[in-house]
Amino acid sequence: ETDFDFREYYLTYTPGNSVTKAGSQQIAWGEADALRLADVINPLDLSWYWSFPSWEEIRIPLTMLDVVYNLPDSKYDFRFEGVWVPADFRPHQFGAPGSNWSLYSGGFGLPDFVGTAIYDQMREDLPTNDLRNGQGGVRVSGKFGEWDTSLFGYYQRDQIGVATLDPQNTLNPQLYPFKWDFPHIMNIGGTFNMYSSMLETVFRGEAAYVIDQPFGTNLGSNDGKGFAPVTEYGESDTFAFMVGFDKNIMLPWANRTKSFYISGQWFNKWALNLDTDKYLTFMGNNDAKTYQTVGSLMVNTEYFEGKIIPQVLGVHFFTSGSGFFDGSLTYKPNYTFSIAAGILKIWGNDNQAGLYFGPMKRNDQLYLKAKWSFLRATF
Repeated sequence: ETDFDFREYYLTYTPGNSVTKAGSQQIAWGEADALRLADVINPLDLSWYWSFPSWEEIRIPLTMLDVVYNLPDSKYDFRFEGVWVPADFRPHQFGAPGSNWSLYSGGFGLPDFVGTAIYDQMREDLPTNDLRNGQGGVRVSGKFGEWDTSLFGYYQRDQIGVATLDPQNTLNPQLYPFKWDFPHIMNIGGTFNMYSSMLETVFRGEAAYVIDQPFGTNLGSNDGKGFAPVTEYGESDTFAFMVGFDKNIMLPWANRTKSFYISGQWFNKWALNLDTDKYLTFMGNNDAKTYQTVGSLMVNTEYFEGKIIPQVLGVHFFTSGSGFFDGSLTYKPNYTFSIAAGILKIWGNDNQAGLYFGPMKRNDQLYLKAKWSFLRATF
């Protein structure tokens, strides 16, 4: 099956102190890498490579209106942004059953024909593109001394979806006997980054409170709890925060001309009021913990005037005993072409650890990737 489409296309209008963009685009909010608290506007395409490549490459553009107003002569560089997605809803895209990055077949211990039924049912239940899918929000940014800060609120449909029992579908052999819902949720939060001259380090952070985050029913075996489907999904407010740092360190014995860039993050999340005997959180190794702790660390440097770039990235979900390591060596002779060789190691248990890593652990790989950027049009 083949397809072709223009990924992003939008018009930009810049009168005075404002910038308006309308069309298919992606908008990135936030300070986190590989974790999503503020950067929630665009869904992600996780169907082809699940180890956090540049999110610019895997965000799914949406048709939206983005208006930014920079307050003139502001002492604190205040900026106001409004985003409106009138009708275009798309969930995260996962691999089709049978593919390497599928959640719905071998990874969950399901045969492909069951995974295909689940996958087809999810697509069958996707909301149609109309004004009932309305999503949108606002962000206010300002700089107070060394502190770049923002506050945001964003109303959207849940991008993963939840499944509940649908007795009407049990008579249809082509459909999975569950239905999928993509209810609206509200994200409220803030971000910061600041540079410490004393430590020569950038510190950054995010916090987000989500109202009515949906959680799916226990659809199958879950640490001995057995099969306990229900006809309604659960809802719980959640709170999460991230703190991180970015620092350049000279190690002359390893690189005489360039520094090593070190970036680390610590992430915590809680479901505040959820019956974990009935609903799955995917936050622990038994899928039922109400909190989650994640750490990540990335280190890279450059040799030969930026043409050789080694990098290592590790992400570990402590509460579910899952995560991945990605080490790569990239050759970039110019701005348009690069080739990367690397190793990807994924770990997780068979009980849907962290939702993704249990099913994905079979995708350990050695890889070789080439990228050529050949077109960028500006009108």
